[in-house]
Amino acid sequence: TFAENQAPAPNDFINTSFGGVVLGEMTYRLSNKIVNNRSRGFKRQMSEVIALLINPMNGINRIIDGKWGRVSRNTTERDSSKVSAEFDIGIRRFDKNTANLLKHGKFGGYGRAKLIYGTPYEDYKVPFSNIVINTEFGQDDSSKLNMVSVYGSLAGWAMRTNDKVRHLAVLSANYDYIHNEAFSYGGQSVKINLFSEFKLPKSIKINTAFGAGPVLLAAVPDDYRYKGRTYDYVTGVSISASGGINIANKFYGSIDYRGGWLVTVNGNASHYFLHALSSEFRYAIDDRFSVGIAPGYFTLEGKYNDYPDVNKEYPFLRVSGRYTVQFK
Repeated sequence: TFAENQAPAPNDFINTSFGGVVLGEMTYRLSNKIVNNRSRGFKRQMSEVIALLINPMNGINRIIDGKWGRVSRNTTERDSSKVSAEFDIGIRRFDKNTANLLKHGKFGGYGRAKLIYGTPYEDYKVPFSNIVINTEFGQDDSSKLNMVSVYGSLAGWAMRTNDKVRHLAVLSANYDYIHNEAFSYGGQSVKINLFSEFKLPKSIKINTAFGAGPVLLAAVPDDYRYKGRTYDYVTGVSISASGGINIANKFYGSIDYRGGWLVTVNGNASHYFLHALSSEFRYAIDDRFSVGIAPGYFTLEGKYNDYPDVNKEYPFLRVSGRYTVQFK
């Protein structure tokens, strides 16, 4: 159970059901992939440390088994899946009200770490062949960890594919955690996703993704309390849509929407609408460094049967530098 007067923490919520299994499998694969058993030196030690942070239990087992830092000549131990990581550092302007963002918004530091294991279009029939873990943190009146998003593919089906376009349907398991000074949310869902990639002349690529599926279980804040509890358990439907453009691997633009319709299963009789919209414009200085700007907002609308409705907003504007690394 969650402590009274406290937002559902990501670890608490994950451990209540299948989310722990999903995240455990994801972090186990990522940690093993990051460690290159055939390398040595400073880079090898850093990869061991990063893998330990991602999956502490696997890292401890490597120390106990004597595998930490040891060179292996067994090529079958090496996972050939592509793995990359993105690290953002910058500043963010935010507020609880959209109209006040430019006039009265607050500034704070911002950071982001995103790990990507595999790609949607490779080994898509194998469970967890594509994993994405995205975290955001920074100065906020309520928390330092602001967002956790976990995506893991379960099964995929190829559709139309040629030199200029390819489509892929993927069933995925998802976990989302949002915590800011306006509201908090934690939920687990299963989605069917349609990924598309279009190659246009002059080195232009366009990617789109659409997803929908049931929210198996989520927790949302309840301003009116339910038996002393400050949140309600809900279930419902989740939808998502995103699009991005890549021009000559130099200029990038994207827009991303995630939404949900949720109904209370344990708490005050109500239903909720969750909306998360963000966009990003980025310029790549080289293969590893880029700079960008990203506006967006979160909203949570609560429609109560016995109390006045509640509408909570959290707009933001971020400016950051990004460092991208590929693990081979």
